[in-house]
Amino acid sequence: MKEPSREAAATIWVAAVIARTDPDRAEGIVHSSIEDIDRSSARAEIAAAVADRDPGRAEAIVRLIEDRRTLATAAAGVATVIAATEPNRARLLIEDSERLARSIEDSYSQSKALVHVARTIATIELDRAKEIGSSLEDPEARAKVQAAVAEECNERPLLRRCACCGSGI
Repeated sequence: MKEPSREAAATIWVAAVIARTDPDRAEGIVHSSIEDIDRSSARAEIAAAVADRDPGRAEAIVRLIEDRRTLATAAAGVATVIAATEPNRARLLIEDSERLARSIEDSYSQSKALVHVARTIATIELDRAKEIGSSLEDPEARAKVQAAVAEECNERPLLRRCACCGSGI
């Protein structure tokens, strides 16, 4: 997926800010003033903006995203936000995000999506992130996931030994 134009990026940013207080208005902005190609990015930003206050709404917005790569990464992002309050829903979103990323036919785009999903979910499911990273064929992609997992292990000072990577803390 190509990056949004500067004008679309600005509109997406405004819609995300508005979404915090008025998600309906933000959706209206996206629908009326952003081209189809940029709507996926806009919806991902809006879902992220409302996830902590309205997980159901965030998930519904994510489901409107047509681009599979953006959909996979947005679902993983919403999962990390809601994991503490709705762990079952978060787990389902993680499974969906990985499945969607793996369904991308272009191997480069699939790898990028899986790296993003793994790096995102490392904050809540280290073992799953490590498994995703191990499944990647591209050494650079694997290294990115391993770095995210190691970083997350280091951010958890209460762990004596990180179960997913074996590093001592």
